Amino acid sequence: TGQLLLALSSIPMLLAILLCAQYRRQRSIQETALASSISGIAIAGLDGRMQYANASFMRMVGARNAKELVGRHSHDFFADPDKARDIFE
Repeated sequence: TGQLLLALSSIPMLLAILLCAQYRRQRSIQETALASSISGIAIAGLDGRMQYANASFMRMVGARNAKELVGRHSHDFFADPDKARDIFE
């Protein structure tokens, strides 16, 4: 009976481990899709500051790496930054 109780008490932990592994796989697939897309993709926070840019977006704006973009305001990448500021403010 003790072994059965131990086995039953382990089920929630095993489920959590399996769900965690599944989440990591799905996240990896999503990250790969974003990174390898031929479309330029950039993600900004609610404050309008860049948090992520894939290689295609970096090529579009002439950046050599993501460090050049992360933290910059997304209105910097609009053709008319003044109109972009109106959108974000």
